[in-house]
Amino acid sequence: MSKAIKGLCELVGGIVILIVIIRAINDKTPDAKPAPAVSVTPHTLGDQFSVGYWAYRCDGARWLPFIGTGFSIERPNAAFLIVDITAQNNDTSSSALPPFHLVDSEGRIYDQASAGVFVDGIIGPLESLNPNVSKHGYLLFDVPPNRQYTLQVAGGYESRESALLALSLPVSANPPSTEQSPAPEPIQPTPQPTTPVVQPEPSAPPAQEPAPAPIEASKPTSGVLCNGTVEVRAKFRTSLEWRSMPTKQ
Repeated sequence: MSKAIKGLCELVGGIVILIVIIRAINDKTPDAKPAPAVSVTPHTLGDQFSVGYWAYRCDGARWLPFIGTGFSIERPNAAFLIVDITAQNNDTSSSALPPFHLVDSEGRIYDQASAGVFVDGIIGPLESLNPNVSKHGYLLFDVPPNRQYTLQVAGGYESRESALLALSLPVSANPPSTEQSPAPEPIQPTPQPTTPVVQPEPSAPPAQEPAPAPIEASKPTSGVLCNGTVEVRAKFRTSLEWRSMPTKQ
């Protein structure tokens, strides 16, 4: 009987020691953080909803083959998906926008693309808004095409809440082309019927009018002096004749 009591006491003591050891181990293990609460029912395009201290509204999403213009064109590794969104800070102080993610139908999570930081309207990381200030812009993702995605939004860096928004993307059998469309061929002018040009016949040069005959100087009359060489000679001859006449006796 004494042996049975002694064995029972040893068994109870072992159990007590085991319980103490388990409690000591649990005390040293850090508390696991609770998983963030995710809205089960996804919101739809056009819905305005609040998560944590942020409010959101998504107005659409579409595929893009590239972003930018001219020398600033950036092309995706897979395909660019751009999401039109408006966010408002409902906190009592300035807050940075929490990161956005895409989730596909198999639960894979995709981050925002690093491209397009310098493109106007793209909402990048570390965007900060003051209280009761809203911002409209676009989220850019580089993800595989031909899949359905939901947008995951968070309630803030200090909030454990998040929500999903169904984008309802059109699934195409062909992914959007990432090649730049070739330049259109220049439009050739339509040939117009041409009228043969009639060359004018060479016309005869105009007949030259005969030069006017030189005007002959009129002979001087008696007692009249005329200009010109002929007139001077006539005067000289008359003088000689007059001087040679004999005088009457």
